[in-house]
Amino acid sequence: MLLLLLGCGGATLPVRVAPDMNAPVAEAPAAQWPAPAPEAWRAGMFAGPPILLPPTEAWSRMLPGPIVEPITSDGERLYAVAEGRVYCFDLDGTPLWNIRAQASGGVALTDQGPVVGTEAGTVLVLDAKSGATLRTIGGSGPVRGLPVQLPGEIAWVTRDGHVGSTAGWGSKIAISAAGGAAADGYTLYVTTLEGALIAMNQEGGIAWHASLPGAAVDGAALDAERIYVPIGSSTGQPGGVVAFDRSGKELWRHQTEFQPAGPLAVGSHVFVPDKDGHVYALDRTTGVRLWAAEGFGEFTAQPALVEGQIYAGNGDGNLYRLDEDDGGQVWKVPLGASITGDPVYVGGKFVVGLANGRLVALSEGN
Repeated sequence: MLLLLLGCGGATLPVRVAPDMNAPVAEAPAAQWPAPAPEAWRAGMFAGPPILLPPTEAWSRMLPGPIVEPITSDGERLYAVAEGRVYCFDLDGTPLWNIRAQASGGVALTDQGPVVGTEAGTVLVLDAKSGATLRTIGGSGPVRGLPVQLPGEIAWVTRDGHVGSTAGWGSKIAISAAGGAAADGYTLYVTTLEGALIAMNQEGGIAWHASLPGAAVDGAALDAERIYVPIGSSTGQPGGVVAFDRSGKELWRHQTEFQPAGPLAVGSHVFVPDKDGHVYALDRTTGVRLWAAEGFGEFTAQPALVEGQIYAGNGDGNLYRLDEDDGGQVWKVPLGASITGDPVYVGGKFVVGLANGRLVALSEGN
């Protein structure tokens, strides 16, 4: 029986076990890998002109509970989840529809349409215009994080470590998943609370697994060459980040002062929102710390990267713009509540979810 890491310092170290190695090991299809979508990589990077001057509120909408799941957009609509309901808005904040879904994570954008996992263990494929359920796929437990796109199918991981797919295959690979899966072409990456990074090929085959120095605290972030995993603290030891190459070889480890407080972002560097109130920038190749930006409050969501600028929100309700080169603070905007929903940048607006249920869009010059 595994002892799971349920807290921060002083918790019992997890006992690490390998996944079921009797699971079939499938080789990746002999085809050129497509470029993964940003939401599959979960790197926090967006295209568009940065918001150079302190922004003002373009619009806001109050939802019935804390917004703790990532905000997503297909370029025409915005999707947010609160109290298990999925809400859809246009880019000007006009409500389009909302549905009761028992949603357990954010809305993923796939070639089949918007997709959301549920507490009931199902995955719903939705009609983007109306919110109607087009397809329901059965599962084995509450879905963790965002489903991700693989070629011709959608895959996801449940809280109890089961990986499933719209293609019909499934595999139990862990006791507890630490965050949503990440995808890169034909490969799916899953992190676990038992201290493992597992790479899977399509049809549920395990390509490799790597041990972590502690429990992962969220899903992996990817760039074109490496995989980065945030690690939690335990028994007085700080957490940090571990980097691997695509074959599962560990490249470097970096300890933070405490432990990452949200998903990592990857641009020119690896950006780590930490519970000690800093955002750290690490060299992607070596893991060497390049700078630390103090936010005077625990950072609580994934930083967003827009054309060389970093936007990071903290538990004190402030949104910061930081310079990517040195971490210097360019501006700070108070939003009135902890920033808990990973942000999205679309249509010149920066949209973020707050712990008080407010969905806020910020833009320059309003």
